[in-house]
Amino acid sequence: MRLRLLLIASQILKTEFVSYVLRNYIEVGVDELDISKLSTVLTAKYGSLDAAKRELGEVTGIQETFIGFQKYLYAEEVA
Repeated sequence: MRLRLLLIASQILKTEFVSYVLRNYIEVGVDELDISKLSTVLTAKYGSLDAAKRELGEVTGIQETFIGFQKYLYAEEVA
């Protein structure tokens, strides 16, 4: 049960991060989705990269989340 709660909490934190990135995308533009901006985005949201890692996990996982959701932004809907 504890593991399940930790997984749910982790997913919520990732969802909040993606929501933050999407708000920036809407307000600032597509450049906010560039992987080179990731450290800037993390620092802006969490105050530091270490704080971001405490919330979201290791850097590779954060990068996968940052890149992974973007494929859905431009995916065509299949009827």
